[in-house]
Amino acid sequence: MEEQLKELTMMVRAIYDQQLIMNAKIDGLDKRVGNIEDRLDRIENRMDGLEQRMDKLESRMDGLEQRMDKLENKMDGLEQRMDGLENRMDNLEGKVDSLEQRMDHFDQTVDSLKQGTNNVEVKLDRVAGLFDQKVTRIEQEGTDTQERLKYIRTILIRHDEEILALGLKRTV
Repeated sequence: MEEQLKELTMMVRAIYDQQLIMNAKIDGLDKRVGNIEDRLDRIENRMDGLEQRMDKLESRMDGLEQRMDKLENKMDGLEQRMDGLENRMDNLEGKVDSLEQRMDHFDQTVDSLKQGTNNVEVKLDRVAGLFDQKVTRIEQEGTDTQERLKYIRTILIRHDEEILALGLKRTV
């Protein structure tokens, strides 16, 4: 019986040792679960932050879409102004042609009358210079307007690319 008692004591000791080992493993697992829960909390916090950032980005995108609408409206207005400038340039070209014809007639009249030749030629040169300046200025305005349109188109293309890069579909 003493032998059995020793065996039982050894078995109880072995079970107790096993229980200590298992408790240590359980404590380790509890720590790991706690760490995982902490990580999940941090991930949830980051997700909340990302959701807030996404909301802000969506708001910004809405603002950008509104700005793009305004830019498109401005572009339409600029195109209309450009058409108006082209019409004005056509009218000015007609007027310049008409003035050139009138100047030729004046030259003939001056030659035939031979009176005040120097005075009339100086005035005609000044008028031609003024018209050339006006035509040059109008042409420059047309060129400047075309450059602005190119710049606006470049910005719109860049915004379209940014919208596409964000995975959103352009609504306009």
